[in-house]
Amino acid sequence: KIEPEVKKDEDPVFDHLPLRFAEFKSKVQQDGLLLAEAPDELRKNRTLVKLAVQNNGWALEFLEEFQDDEEIVKWAVQQNGYALQFASANLQNHFTIVKWAVQQNGYALQFAGDQLRKNKAEMRKLVELAVMGDGLALEFAPKDVQNNRKIVK
Repeated sequence: KIEPEVKKDEDPVFDHLPLRFAEFKSKVQQDGLLLAEAPDELRKNRTLVKLAVQNNGWALEFLEEFQDDEEIVKWAVQQNGYALQFASANLQNHFTIVKWAVQQNGYALQFAGDQLRKNKAEMRKLVELAVMGDGLALEFAPKDVQNNRKIVK
């Protein structure tokens, strides 16, 4: 019998699924997108979700229950900045989450939330980070920031 490597108090619902847990744990460590094929009860397992998004941030697309979870979204966008598009509107407006995303991929700037875009100081910092990685990310910056000579230089 293979025992899951989780604490009993962390995932008590899954005590009856140790073999399925171990099987999917191994799978998502190889390809995080495979969590989409897991039974619903396993897709709700925080341990498996974390492993999946650490392997492939795009897995966040299939994990609706975790799209507003700051820690899970952090792991996802640090692995693939484009995963920001699957984060909740709340986290698309979270400066630190968006910062991690644009540091990983400047093009993730396009998924920054509307509230964050209204904060000129924070948006300028994000644009600077995004264009450091790829100058073409400037196309996703607000017009007033695109025209800032300090950033465009």
